[in-house]
Amino acid sequence: MIFKYIFPQDKAISREVFTLALPVILSNLSRVLMSLIDVAMVGRLGAAAIAATGMGAMLFWGALSLVLGIRTAVQTVASRRLG
Repeated sequence: MIFKYIFPQDKAISREVFTLALPVILSNLSRVLMSLIDVAMVGRLGAAAIAATGMGAMLFWGALSLVLGIRTAVQTVASRRLG
């Protein structure tokens, strides 16, 4: 019953939502792929290098999450103010 509300039967709406979501999906996949490639390239250098790559990835994702959170907050406030 709830699936009718979550997944609309109208294929045009589903296609439109997927079209809007596709750039975000590709962007997130490219970030994950970048981290995997970093680990694959550094993997031959030893455990310390892999650990350093992991620490760098944690710092990167932490900073990215902070920036994206601020961006989302600004977009929300701006859209409410401007209509």
